[in-house]
Amino acid sequence: MVIPVLLIVHRRPEVTAVTLQRILEEEPSRLYIAGDAPRQEVKRDAERVKQTWNVIEKVAAGRIYAQNLREDHGGKYTGIKGAIDWFFEQERQGVIIDEDILIGRGSLKLSSIMLENLKHDKSVGSICLYNEVPQSQIAAPADTYRLSQSFASGFWGTWASRWAKYIDSMDTWRENFDFGDLRGIGSRRYSKFYERRLDTLAKNGQASWEVRWLMTHWANNWLVARTNSHFAGDLGYTPEATNNTVKPRWEPGMAVDWDGRWCEASKYQIDEGADRWTENARYGLSFDKKMKRQVRKLLQRKV
Repeated sequence: MVIPVLLIVHRRPEVTAVTLQRILEEEPSRLYIAGDAPRQEVKRDAERVKQTWNVIEKVAAGRIYAQNLREDHGGKYTGIKGAIDWFFEQERQGVIIDEDILIGRGSLKLSSIMLENLKHDKSVGSICLYNEVPQSQIAAPADTYRLSQSFASGFWGTWASRWAKYIDSMDTWRENFDFGDLRGIGSRRYSKFYERRLDTLAKNGQASWEVRWLMTHWANNWLVARTNSHFAGDLGYTPEATNNTVKPRWEPGMAVDWDGRWCEASKYQIDEGADRWTENARYGLSFDKKMKRQVRKLLQRKV
């Protein structure tokens, strides 16, 4: 049986229609849809949210198991966290997909297999079907998945029992980690970077649900089972995007389809090389990238 799915939407009817149509083609066992309320300060939000739900009604009529539209705007933290809470109040395990992610054909079945096979493995906190790492940088690219200490949302899944351990407060992060812990997760630059980042987020209270979920993994000594193929094509680099309107250079292309082959992780240990590549690509922590940024700044000053 294919897994239950939570689709999280907001105000982008065009990409929601494409994403939703693909999910329906994959025939989830139950489809949940959750959406945030419009922002009062943004003029077109109310209209765009209404258009999004009109599209949902048109595309998925009679095929939605449950839906939940917030009465107030929750934003990137409360809105999304609340939607996932609602989902796992009703399901023991499931997959969460963002409105702008076009999943590969067959990948929903793959996510179901991963959740079923790994549910008793207490070292795994979640699965992720988004892969930005080139095959040449993965230790065993022929394996279906690898173990990682990094997480990416968009197309991912977990179990209600793991989600119940979600760490909500940033105030106590230093009680759960120290510099040595962070250095064990990544490189020295990575640990320094995250130490400063977590301090800043704890101070200003702006940590996203994703950062807190990653922190929950670290606190519980969990890993992420990440597919070595990319099954989460991002349609969201548009002017209406919440985060990035321009696609980063390291962002992979569109999703591939799952060919039905399953190969258990041959090396049941963290793929440190792949994680280092992710650190460097996402956060620019390598010496070479730092030098490139300095050169770019100098050139901009001269112009």
